[in-house]
Amino acid sequence: MRKRTMSAVCRSIAEKLNNDVVNSTFGHYRYAAHILNLAAQQGLELIDNAAVKVRQLMIKIKNLVIISDELRMCKN
Repeated sequence: MRKRTMSAVCRSIAEKLNNDVVNSTFGHYRYAAHILNLAAQQGLELIDNAAVKVRQLMIKIKNLVIISDELRMCKN
């Protein structure tokens, strides 16, 4: 019974894909997926650049705190 259900599902998917290809909707799906992929890559690049800048800022702040602490110790 399970094999029959799997076969029916596979046939249904195959028919749907065939109809989509015939109706050229499949091409639209591929195009939309491509556009989404490009947008995601662009977003990741923006986030990556921002993350690098934040890391650099945090290193500078950490170094400033260390220098400030060292100056306080020298003062005493």
